[in-house]
Amino acid sequence: MTEGERQILVQLRKEPHRFGWLIGKTKLRPMHSQWVHHVWHPTQSRALMAHRGSYKSTGIVEVGVPWWLMFHPNDRIAICRNTKTDAEQAISVFRNTMRMPEVRELFKMAHGEYPEFTVDQSDHVSWSFKKTMTREGNIDGYGIDSSMTGKHYDIILCDDIVTKEDRYSHAKRQ
Repeated sequence: MTEGERQILVQLRKEPHRFGWLIGKTKLRPMHSQWVHHVWHPTQSRALMAHRGSYKSTGIVEVGVPWWLMFHPNDRIAICRNTKTDAEQAISVFRNTMRMPEVRELFKMAHGEYPEFTVDQSDHVSWSFKKTMTREGNIDGYGIDSSMTGKHYDIILCDDIVTKEDRYSHAKRQ
């Protein structure tokens, strides 16, 4: 890795919102980098609440997941959304992000090889940079009623598990 490549990766690690800009998420700001660092903590479970339309899912999920994998390639991440279909839609975003030439180049800088899909399913994706052999993928998707029994994840990210439509139901919120 050249010194210039190392500096690019150092900058992206400090400011994940810039990675977001690279993949077309141009409304992200330095505040979103703070959110990413807050939520994507390596040893603590953390949550974030902010108003609707503040780009939480964009910054923390759509940018945060590939950004995290750039620096933690063997991590197993579970995305939990209200429904499994919602989780699969999030995984579709990651799938498209990882196909972008600019992102492929960044991952080559970080890992010495272009990321190639080793598993590419609607609810389960892995790339060639994951060197540990586990039944969990780099990213797996679940709805709130999906079973995760017997699965082991490094990160479990819950996003929009209670929707605007659910907010009136105490049972659904529980």
